Amino acid sequence: MTGAPDITIPLRTHDGAFRLAITDPNDDVAFDDDVWQTIVARASLLPRAQRVHLTLVMPIAQATPAAHAAEVVRQHFSQRREHAEHQLRGALHAGWVSLGIGTILLVLLLSLSHAVGRFAPGHPLAAALEEGLTIVAWVAMWRPAELLLYSPWTYRRDIVLYRRLEHAEVRITAAANA
Repeated sequence: MTGAPDITIPLRTHDGAFRLAITDPNDDVAFDDDVWQTIVARASLLPRAQRVHLTLVMPIAQATPAAHAAEVVRQHFSQRREHAEHQLRGALHAGWVSLGIGTILLVLLLSLSHAVGRFAPGHPLAAALEEGLTIVAWVAMWRPAELLLYSPWTYRRDIVLYRRLEHAEVRITAAANA
């Protein structure tokens, strides 16, 4: 384990900060938000090419067997990854639907703008209406572009990070005063 990324988290199960003593690994995994966010934040700073090693330091009396702890961590980050994948699919679906709607609006509003320009050429009110319709037409394309071009990167980054944490090597260390 030398040279490998290591995340060490001291846990205090008696104050509810981390529920690790789940009797059935198929039960819902419950991390305290502060704990899992700390793990995610620290893991995001580690080199991507290396496997993550997670050390959980627990009070001796409440130390959980390492195999069980590893399964709990795996389940938790598996659920997070699946949730991020679901969000990615939802964002892409919404993006494609928005693109269809935005394209229809773009064509309609640009056609209307062009018609206004031909109907009253040179009239100041017509010119303002023509420009306004053109601007609204292109603004209608903003959300589809955002959903299809930029949103997926955040979800994909999270999916990769959660997958790394899902496959992290987990160790339990007992400490007298953790």
